[in-house]
This record gives sequence, C-alpha cells and structure tokens, in this order.
Amino acid sequence: MFIFHSIPLNARPTYHYNLRSAILGGIGFSLYSQAGVVARKALHASSWEIALIAAAPVAGSALCLLWGGLTAGKPKMPWVLYPSLLSRIPILLAGFVQSALSFTILVSLAPFIWAIGQPAAASIMRSNYPANQRGMITGTVQMWSLVAASITAFASGYLLDFNQAFYTVVFPAAAFFGAWAALTFAKVKVRGERHLKEEYDAVGNGAAFSAIRDRRFMLFMTSFTMGGTAALMCAPVLTLFLTDELNVTFSQANIGLMVAPQVATFITLPLWSRFHDRNNPLKLRLVCNVGFACSFFLLYLAAVFGNLYLVYAAKFLEGIIGGLSTIIWNLGIMYFAPREKVSIYMGTHLALTGLRGLYGPFLGTWLMHLTQGRLPFWCGGVRFVFLASASMIFLSCFVMIYMVYTEKKRYGYLPTLAQAEEMHEGGPFGQHHHT
Repeated sequence: MFIFHSIPLNARPTYHYNLRSAILGGIGFSLYSQAGVVARKALHASSWEIALIAAAPVAGSALCLLWGGLTAGKPKMPWVLYPSLLSRIPILLAGFVQSALSFTILVSLAPFIWAIGQPAAASIMRSNYPANQRGMITGTVQMWSLVAASITAFASGYLLDFNQAFYTVVFPAAAFFGAWAALTFAKVKVRGERHLKEEYDAVGNGAAFSAIRDRRFMLFMTSFTMGGTAALMCAPVLTLFLTDELNVTFSQANIGLMVAPQVATFITLPLWSRFHDRNNPLKLRLVCNVGFACSFFLLYLAAVFGNLYLVYAAKFLEGIIGGLSTIIWNLGIMYFAPREKVSIYMGTHLALTGLRGLYGPFLGTWLMHLTQGRLPFWCGGVRFVFLASASMIFLSCFVMIYMVYTEKKRYGYLPTLAQAEEMHEGGPFGQHHHT
C-alpha cells in the first residue's frame, strides 16, 4: 500500500502477508462480532448469555501466561496457525444451531482457542518489524483491516435486517474468512529464531513469571485493568440498551457498535501510528484514558436522554482514541520486555486481560439488574453502569500520571519505544537502564 516504499526491504515480505491476512481477518472478525446482537434479537438470549458472549473474546486470554511460557524457545508460526484454524470450527457450527444456549457456547469457545497463539504472534511482530517503524507499520495494517471490517459490518447489518435467519450464512462466512486469514499469515517467514535457545534458557531459569515481578510493568497493567474492566462492564450492557431500550435494527446496532468506531479509527490511525513511534507509550496511554473516560460519559448521557446519535458520537470518540490504544496494547509491553522475554510479557499481558474478562461483563450485568428500579432513572440500570465505568477510567488516569512522573524522574526524559528497546539491548541509551 502507500507506505510500502518506506518499509525496510527485509520487513516487506512480512508486511505483504500481514496486510492481506489482516484484511481477510477484518472481514471474518466483523461478521463474528455481531454475535451478541444476533443472540439477543434472533435467538432471544438472556442478559447473562449476552454477558458471556461479551466476556469470551477477552476471557479467552486468561491462560496466555501459560501459552507464553510454552511458546518460549519454540518456533512461533505453528503456535499461531493451528489454534487460529481450530478456533474457526465452533464459529462455523454456530451458523447451524437455533438454540440461544448452544449458539452462546459455540461463539464463546472460539476465542479461548484463538488466544493460544497470541503470545507467539506478538513475538513475530517484535522479530520481523523494526522498532522505530513498528507503530507505523502495524497501524497501517490495522487501518486497512478496519476498512474491510466496516464495509462488512455495514453490509451484513442490512442483510440481517432483511432476514435475521441469515445468521446461518454470516457465521460460516466468518469462519471461512478467518481460516483464509490464518493460512495467509502462515506464509510469513519468522526472523530471529536463532535466539530460540536464549528464550528457552530464560524460561528454564525461572523467567516465566519475571513479568509479574517487574513492578513498572505491573503498574502499567494496573491502568489497563482499570480501563479494561470498565469497558467490559459496558460491553453487554450497551448491547442490551440498544436492543431493549432503543429497539434498534441490526444495521443501526452495527453502525453504533462497529462502523462508527472503525471509521474514526481509520481516519486517525495514520496520525497515531507515526505519533506513537516518536513519543513515550506511557504518556500516550494517559491520553487514551482521558479520551475513553469522555467516551463513556457520553454513553451515560445517551442512556439518560435515550438518544441513539449520542451513542454514535460516543463510539466515534472511542474509535478516535481506540487506534492509539490498540497500538499501545499490542506494542506497549515491548517498552518493558527484553527481546528473549517478549512472549512471556505478552502472555502475562494477555492473561491479565483475560482475567478481567472473567468478571467484567458479569459485574456490569449484575450492577444493571441490581440498580434497575432501585435508584432514580438518571443513575439506575444501564445508566449506573455507564457512569461507574466512566468514573473508573477517570481514576486510572492518576495511575498513568504517576507513571509518567516516575519515568521522567528515572531517566531524566521520557524514552520512545525504540529507545527503550535499545536499552534492553545495551545500546547508547542503556546506561540509564535498571537504575
């Protein structure tokens, strides 16, 4: 695409297959992401089944600390390819069931299988893309994936509006495009696998839990946990608000839940990806937290006034910040992780992400039921959950303010990701490391 000429020659083959895989995966993921609305409107799933569907994509990562340890010291691509292919089987089968419970179980099982390969995938990105351009490259890949996902969400929403029984086509198609994406990514030749022995020795020396002992990294994860829990509390509640209180169509739901944030992310990703490579990830995470707090407060106002357009505005703002947040989510751990421990740090990151997926959506659903009718309209039910989530993300800002302050005090400046990685390698910035 348009940045191809600026990518180093040795990274271009990876970009070639990564981009094509991401576009195909964007189509598949967009089709799969309609599971909650389909379950509620077409199969009349309960609020707790909607919570399980919302939890699964995140909760599937709960075992990634184990997967990260197992992949260290081993070739990475098989760990990415085979779980990705296997995860499409329950998505395929979801198109052939008519029971809400069976559908919920199948679409919830897929992310648990898919997550097995994510620590290995992060290690491949670390090995194959240069640090000083990694944000730009991954941001561009994500941008074109979002284009495919947005078009797919828009079209499939109208297809389901025409006949909601067409979910029997949507989910097999999601499985097909997901499998195609996995097979395309498998063509990437992984660089740096000569370091596999170093990875194996690191795990063998007890480093599998080294990320948990890294106090700076775990403080960074605290901010992610607060913000992520807030977002997961809202995920099933927003679906229920749209389908039950606003009684939206499939296409309206897709515009709010997928198209609006994806279009915003597409517009802003080129800026964020370059901005990320030139700035400190901790400072940028603070920017994300402020933006997300504002987005969830807009959702609260949308629920108070019953206004669908405020939902669109909130999700559009979330998309603006979401592009930067996704880059930091994928690359931020490399600010802390030495090369031989990337899969371990990513496994820890994903495991902590998965743990909040085990309780966040259910906590949000429980709070919605608990406060519905017991508190005044303006602060009960879905409104309580949106307001509580905005408050929690606002509090997470103070964690990042503290981190930015201590990081600047530690180094005398705020390192970029590339500078931090050079510290891990003992480069000219390394004299400040481990102080």
